Amino acid sequence: MAREALLAMSVAAGMAVTQAMFDAEVEQLVGSHGKHDAERTAARHGRGRGLVELGGCRVEVTRP
Repeated sequence: MAREALLAMSVAAGMAVTQAMFDAEVEQLVGSHGKHDAERTAARHGRGRGLVELGGCRVEVTRP
């Protein structure tokens, strides 16, 4: 039971890190949300479904 709880906690932490990485990459490419930048070449638009492997399992994520 403790092993399953640890795995669940690890997957949750991995998901949080993955989302933070997605957010940081978007911020780097398109700048701060809601701020105009005339030199920007990319735009915040849409999200897609994807899979990542965490804890030996494939987990669905929403990626930009």
